Amino acid sequence: MRALFDWSDLPVLLAFGRTGTLADAAAELGIDETTAARRLKRLEASLGGGALLARDGTKLRLTAAGRVALERAQIMEAAAEELARVGRRDPSRVTGTVRITSLGYVVNHVVIPALSGFVGSNPGVIIEIQSDNRNLSLAKNESDIAIRLGDAKEAGVASEKVGDLAFAVYRPRNRFQGVPLKRCPWIGPSAEFVHIPEWRWMQDNVPADRIVMRSNANMCNGAAVKAGLVCAVLPVLIGDNDKDMARMDDGVVLRREMWLVHRSETDAGGAIGITLAWLSQVFREIAPQLQG
Repeated sequence: MRALFDWSDLPVLLAFGRTGTLADAAAELGIDETTAARRLKRLEASLGGGALLARDGTKLRLTAAGRVALERAQIMEAAAEELARVGRRDPSRVTGTVRITSLGYVVNHVVIPALSGFVGSNPGVIIEIQSDNRNLSLAKNESDIAIRLGDAKEAGVASEKVGDLAFAVYRPRNRFQGVPLKRCPWIGPSAEFVHIPEWRWMQDNVPADRIVMRSNANMCNGAAVKAGLVCAVLPVLIGDNDKDMARMDDGVVLRREMWLVHRSETDAGGAIGITLAWLSQVFREIAPQLQG
């Protein structure tokens, strides 16, 4: 689509806004005042003919339309400068260590499988994995990026929802087929996790005396199912990707929001910024698998 005006005319208006006189604007741009005036007239004509400058005594001042045009031109100038910076960035020269914290199964099933492409394109960035059930504090610099099941509640951090993770009921592949849920042995969350949705679902659907094991990690729950010991509510990232497990039915029993969290002040072109952009893309691509 052809521009409605000549882009080369905008610098005259911008320079006038900075210097306050047409002569100084022309000097800043390295052109004569007559050329500067001609370009401003051409810009006025392309924008509908309204005057951008008006004489106030011996001085030229911006009109109301001129002030609006200058504000818009300044926004365009800032965008052009940012575009130029992006073009100059070379990811292979970005260096630094980026700490990513999340639950073990998110790290194992999402982050690590996608790392090869990122590492190849960003050899100067070292990814440090922090597999942890706790929500490490980004505001206190305990980590740089967090992938959480739930939005951030810390001051000074920003977050982006990257999907909804489905959970389903799984049994060992060769055991408990056709056995009612309430008669199967189960593994449930340990005491500190009684607030999570998986625990609430089990309270509503599983008799307390059928919970024969507990653990503080879904990776452990999955291992117990694989070993043929119990049934469990598991993320589909674990259960659907393991040949030793089978869903007890085809339904999804609950979903939990997944959030990508980072400190508010993050340089988009730095190591943390490019890692964030990569993770966001990874989750967009894996979204169908999260849905179950």
